[in-house]
Amino acid sequence: MKDSDRPFPRVKLEKVDRTFGGDYGCGSPVKLGQNLLSYIPSVAKLSFTILAGDIPPHDAWLETHLADNWSRRLPVDTINSVKNYATNAVSSSSNSVSSL
Repeated sequence: MKDSDRPFPRVKLEKVDRTFGGDYGCGSPVKLGQNLLSYIPSVAKLSFTILAGDIPPHDAWLETHLADNWSRRLPVDTINSVKNYATNAVSSSSNSVSSL
């Protein structure tokens, strides 16, 4: 059976506003991202990571080996890129503050 021929499960879900805590679609609340970005400049030595959301695919019946490998690498690649960006951002902001 080809991946595209696999049946899609039909599930009726109740619509609930989950603005504060995210939603069923695995979206992290916008406020989490805003708070994280506003907190980063106050940390002298940035050494933490926030991983929000869940990692397992929600369409496992459609997963291919290639997609599965990609979804396992994505969080690590993303965290590494954010770490590098945040380190540069904090260094840049520290330099501008110390020059005042």
